[in-house]
Amino acid sequence: MAQARRLKPAGIDSFSECPGRARAALEPRTTPPSIHHTANQMNGKKPAGSRRVLAAHVVEAELEHLDWATRQPALHLFDAGYWRRRVLAVKGRFELTERQLTQLEKIPRRLGSSAE
Repeated sequence: MAQARRLKPAGIDSFSECPGRARAALEPRTTPPSIHHTANQMNGKKPAGSRRVLAAHVVEAELEHLDWATRQPALHLFDAGYWRRRVLAVKGRFELTERQLTQLEKIPRRLGSSAE
């Protein structure tokens, strides 16, 4: 079996001079990526794209913004459908507490009553 060639960037004498990510990209992998993917599935870990974030400060900021923005008369250029999509995006992206969920569900109800 042929040995993998290790290429290094020009102007760098050794791999130890490479920044961390560059060094990792240059060094050969010990296990193929498909094995990592399968191991993550077996451990119950979700791929990075489908993880839900538990970040209370981000959720609070998003809820405050949605609540404030949907109360502003000048921002009625966005229809109720837009704000409902934003609410659904927050529900799908973050793990919410019961209080946050209740607060989030009030927004579409308020939009529904103001649209009539």
